[in-house]
This record gives sequence, structure tokens and C-alpha cells, in this order.
Amino acid sequence: MKPRDFNVLELRRALGGGDNRYRITGQDLHQNDVILKGSFLYVRLREGLSLHMSDVLETRDFVSENLQEPGMSFVFFMKGSANVAFGDRPFRFGAPQGSGALPQAVVVNRTRADGFTRRTRAGERVRKMSINVSSAWLEGDRTDGGADGVQLGQLLGEHLSTRTFAPAIDLRASIETLMSPAVTGKPLSRLFQECRSIEIVARMIEQVAGNETRRGVTTLSAVDQHRIGRAVDFIETNLLLPLTVETIASEAGISARSLQRLFRLAFECNVFDHVRRRRMEAAIHALSRDHVSVAQAAYIAGYGNAANFATAFRRLYGLTPTDVRRGRLP
Repeated sequence: MKPRDFNVLELRRALGGGDNRYRITGQDLHQNDVILKGSFLYVRLREGLSLHMSDVLETRDFVSENLQEPGMSFVFFMKGSANVAFGDRPFRFGAPQGSGALPQAVVVNRTRADGFTRRTRAGERVRKMSINVSSAWLEGDRTDGGADGVQLGQLLGEHLSTRTFAPAIDLRASIETLMSPAVTGKPLSRLFQECRSIEIVARMIEQVAGNETRRGVTTLSAVDQHRIGRAVDFIETNLLLPLTVETIASEAGISARSLQRLFRLAFECNVFDHVRRRRMEAAIHALSRDHVSVAQAAYIAGYGNAANFATAFRRLYGLTPTDVRRGRLP
């Protein structure tokens, strides 16, 4: 996805392929007015399966509308939020700018076709991904039995039933890989996008099912989201520096023990599992985009020995660092 400006007409064309009926309106808004700046992709991967990714600054107030068919939307907000409505039922997903909240995953079910409306405000920065699947696609790929099948059946049973949750770290890693500029534009990128999208849908259903079978563990309070958001931001800013749980906890304004508890609830791992995974993700990014040496990638991942890094990397991703450096992605 290459950054660029999108005017009203270009955005309608990007979203309006096939039979998608998409409208964009706003006060004193004309077809050639720029309304988005950044990276934007909408692609139909196959019948009943589409992928939408955006990392944009919204430059004008506008309202977008379309008709969504029966099915499910799997949405992931890394930054920003959205005020939307299905029919006459309003929703707010994501987190306002500057709130320090965690990334948010959202699952929305539609048992019938319904109008979709989003109201956008100028100055909003949004980084998100959504995968839309039709009811026919879901029923065709659905397997009976097991927690995932039960949960999917429950979601399919009620129109506009929703689930919101903090995505597990492995799910975040899959989404970040899919959104990486190193993926788009490469040979077989469409096949990679389709395979990874299906994997993300399955993993989101699995996490929803797991969240609802664990007693008392479904959501974090707004205060705890803010605290863990501060911790995550601190980790991201200081990923290459030595970190301790105590230092991170102090930055978040809570005790080390409480921070560990929040990370287990939000990411299903402890603090340093999260740090190790983020360092590995940074190493993948550096290998695939910047083509750094394996030794440099080992340093980014926090390893003093390149051989130990390569062994851990292969155990985790099934590829060597050299494979990734040559263009293969885990």
C-alpha cells in the first residue's frame, strides 16, 4: 500500500467494485476534493471474502454509506476509532486519539442485509484492517462441533451481535504482517492475503470463543486499558533498550504484579513474552524491508548471538532469517 491522496471519486472507485453500492456525501463536498491522505487498499479475494486495509489521515468531514450483505465483519483498530451505524443502530469502535487504549478487535454479525453508515471527522488518524465474509462463505467453511463452531453458531444467530476484545499477541502479529508494505505488490501477494485473512478470521473466532468460556475474563476496564496502553507505548518506544517489568510498570502507574495480570488478560502472555514477540516482529520488518544482516536482526531481537537468534526464529516461524531477508514471509 503506497501512501497517496484520495479524492471522493477515487475512493468511491476503490470501494465500489462489482455490485457494491457506495455513497460519499458531505457539506460543500465535490468529486475532486481530497478526503483521505495515506495508504488504502480494498480487494475482493474471492467470492464472499474481501479485505480492506487503511492507514490514513481523514482530511474532510464526510458520510459514507453502503449496503452490506448478510455475513460477518472482522475488524481490527490499531489506531483511531469509527462512529458507525448499521441501519438505525449506532456503534463506536476503536479508541479516540490520544486515549492510550489498546488496539481493539471487533466482530459484527449480520443475519440480513442492512445499511451501513460511517461519519468521519477531519483530522482523524485511523489505522485499521477489516475482513468481510458472506454468510454463504461462512456456512461453506464452517465445521461442526468444538468451541469455535459453537461460538460461530451463536454469533450467526442474532442480527448485529458484536464482540469486542483486545487481540492476543499472535493475532496482532498476523495482522501486522498482512499490513506490511513488504507484502503488497509482490508476486503471489493476493494468495498470501487470502491465506492470511482466512487464518485471522479463524483466530478471531477462536479468541472470542476462549474469552467467553473463561469466567470473569472478557473485557478490561477503561482505566486498565489506559494503563496497559501506556505500558505498550513505552515498550514500543524503547524496544531496543534494556527493559525490566518494574520499569514498564512504573511508566504505566501500577505495580509489576498488576502489570503481569493485565498482560495475561489482554494478550494471554506475560510482559516479557510480549517484549520478545515485538522484538522478533521488529526483526522481521528489518529483514524484509531494510534487508539488514542476520547479525543486525539478532541485535534488534535482543540476541547477542546470531546463531541462537536463527534457531529461535526458525522454531517460532518455520523459516530462517535469511529466508525472510530474501522475500519469504512467515
